Amino acid sequence: MRLFLILFIWSIMPFSLFSSIYTFQKDIEVGKQPLKVIFHEGTGIHVFCDRYDSNFNGEFEPELGETKSSWWLIPYMQSDTAILLKEFDWDFTFGFSIGYPLRPALNNGVIYFHTNNGVMPYRLDNAELVEDDIVPIPCNAVSVFENKMYLSVRHIPEGGWVADTNYVIVYDMTSKTVIDTLPAIANVQQTLCVQRYYPNKEKYLLVLNEGFMGAGDSKLQVFKINDDSFDLENIIDLGDTGNHIFFNKNDEIFITMNGSHTVQVISIEDFSIKETINLPTSDFDGPREVGAVLEIPLKARKEDPTTLSDLSTPIIFISSYSGKVFVYRRGILEDSIDTKGKSEGIYVDPSGAGFWVANLFQEGTYSPDNRITFYSLNLSVGDKESDNSLFAVYPNPASNVINISSEKDEIENIELISLQGKTVFQKQVNKETAYKISLEALNLPNGLYFVKIMNGNSISSFPVLIKSE
Repeated sequence: MRLFLILFIWSIMPFSLFSSIYTFQKDIEVGKQPLKVIFHEGTGIHVFCDRYDSNFNGEFEPELGETKSSWWLIPYMQSDTAILLKEFDWDFTFGFSIGYPLRPALNNGVIYFHTNNGVMPYRLDNAELVEDDIVPIPCNAVSVFENKMYLSVRHIPEGGWVADTNYVIVYDMTSKTVIDTLPAIANVQQTLCVQRYYPNKEKYLLVLNEGFMGAGDSKLQVFKINDDSFDLENIIDLGDTGNHIFFNKNDEIFITMNGSHTVQVISIEDFSIKETINLPTSDFDGPREVGAVLEIPLKARKEDPTTLSDLSTPIIFISSYSGKVFVYRRGILEDSIDTKGKSEGIYVDPSGAGFWVANLFQEGTYSPDNRITFYSLNLSVGDKESDNSLFAVYPNPASNVINISSEKDEIENIELISLQGKTVFQKQVNKETAYKISLEALNLPNGLYFVKIMNGNSISSFPVLIKSE
């Protein structure tokens, strides 16, 4: 299992909206209208693009520059180009959230796409179809949990704009049968299964109902998953036009609300809204997707789950059609990054050290964009930088060597960790006050890394850019 690094970066970085925490690193061209960004440790960054229907007539007209849904891969963090893996021949129909990969599911190296023809599973390592028409039911979102698949189904009558039928199909992937149908409320948008960490590891199915635009009737249904049944335990009023659910495995649920211009933070302990984040967006430029990372290691709260609220603080990243990605911590807006486009999908590295964002439309327009953009934490650059005078890590960028020193604190352990969460160097140090990491012997690719220094019960983390000469 991938080691998710939760580093104390926020405690060592200055915050100022006048000097952005994050800095632009690169744009990479993909297909028109990129929607979804997914990271897969074995292969890289996967980008899924909508089909482009220039005149909204539901017909594929390549002579007008129209394109089909497509799948792109950025093989490594250091790569500056994307590879086209597949162009899909799915039905080229117009409709809301149907027929393009906005809410796919990822499970055991397989991605499950929702299409007008049913669920289509592909392997992420080779883009090959696993099984044709695994569930031949048109759906607008899919999630996979354990051995079951959950399909969001809403039927929009021909010529209409509002779904007249809403439900969730529960499909057993072992027996390949539909085992249940759960009623949804209004314009069912997304399903997501979550599991509590404490105290009893209960499992729940979350069903996000978008509701009717402008009506303020978006709702979250909470079904408790039992061995052979699904019990509706709660219905939560969310506000206007719910769009995206994210669960950060810290017993917190985050939901973006397009119409209300908010993010609702919900506790899985009692399914109450514990915080409402009001975004500085308006009209049709509201929030799209949300990601969150923790400020302290998950290991700490596992050791003492009774003080959950005191042990962790989520750092929240929100994409929006305003063209900005907003970063919140403790309910305070700490950064606003201009992506120069209307951003849809977002992937945040679990360490909080960087994020990828898909630009669906061009800035200030609804013309298709074709960029995915990477932003990373601002790095201190120079011959010697310190963390509250405890340690110095330099130079930055580094090419041949990384020096670590302290005037008074002893070093016990050093790790060098990649942005993907892999420890590429580790050394137990016998309580010395200086150490030197030789980069030549490691032969590492250029990119952003973290020097993690352990001293007694304290941990210090330093972002370092490795850049060969």
